Amino acid sequence: MGFPRHEMSRRLSPSFLLGFVALLCTALGLGGVRLYSLYLEHRLSEVSLRIEKTLDRNAELERKLSSLLSPQRVYSVARVQLGMLPPQKMTRLSVVLVPKEGRSRLATGSSRSPNRRESFMEKSLRLFVNQANAQD
Repeated sequence: MGFPRHEMSRRLSPSFLLGFVALLCTALGLGGVRLYSLYLEHRLSEVSLRIEKTLDRNAELERKLSSLLSPQRVYSVARVQLGMLPPQKMTRLSVVLVPKEGRSRLATGSSRSPNRRESFMEKSLRLFVNQANAQD
């Protein structure tokens, strides 16, 4: 007795099953690679955003630093908040250096007082160097 044709069971060949499993594994692998690439793109965009924010913050801090270090600001803070005034008259500074032997040497700083005559060296150096001022 034979089975009708629509009730007959068909056997699948082993090569067909092996090909189907290989195709399924390939599709799953490609899907996994695609999901991983999406994850990496998301992380890359987050890192790029953090870099952009950090660069903006760095530029803002550099502007703030340059405004804090500007000579006009330093001069105004020194004058207004600290009450510092420019010297009214230049005085001569003398420093005595005492070596270990006990003999003293006198070292003088160069400064101008109104009663002192300038040496030739001081006059020639003034051609190249001006007196320093906080407003410069």
